Amino acid sequence: MKHLFSRVAIIALGLFVTSSALADTVILPDATQSTTFTATVAEQITVTVPSGVAFSVDDVNSATAASAATITITSMALLSGNHLQISIAPDADAFTAPAGGTTWAASDVSWNAATGTAITGSSGTMGATAGTYAVVANCDANAAACSTSDLVFTLAAKASVDQAGDHTLAATWKFESL
Repeated sequence: MKHLFSRVAIIALGLFVTSSALADTVILPDATQSTTFTATVAEQITVTVPSGVAFSVDDVNSATAASAATITITSMALLSGNHLQISIAPDADAFTAPAGGTTWAASDVSWNAATGTAITGSSGTMGATAGTYAVVANCDANAAACSTSDLVFTLAAKASVDQAGDHTLAATWKFESL
C-alpha cells in the first residue's frame, strides 16, 4: 500500500509540473523571450536663481540698477517641442519699509531683456499686485539647458521714500513648460 501511494504521488506531481511548465516551455538554447522596460520621465529641470537682488540706493530721485543676476537651467526634460517660460511675481503689493514709512511698490521693479545660451529674455515690470506673474525669459524648445548672466533688475526713482534702511520685497519664480 505504501509503495502504491508513492507511485500515485509521483505521477500526480509529474502531471502538475508538466501542466504548469507547458505554457513556458522553450527549447534550449532560446533567445525568443523578451521584456519591455519603460521609464516614464516627468517634465523636470534643475534651476538656479538669485537668492537675493540688492539695490544700493544712493539717490531716491534716480533709478538704481542691481548687479547682473544669473539664472541657470540644466537637466531640462520637457515634452518634445515645448519651451520653458520663466516668470516672476511679487509676494506683496509693495516693499516693506524699515519703520512703516513710504516705500516702493512692487511694480517699481523692472528688468532688461537678458541674453544668454538658448534663452530669450523679455524686458518687463514686476506685477502691481501679489501673485501677478510677468515673463522674464523663455528657454528654447528642445534645449537641454539654458542660462543668462546679464539679467539686470532696476528699482525706479521714488523721491517720496523717506526712510533709510532695508526695504524688502520677496518674489516667487514660476517655471512652465509650454
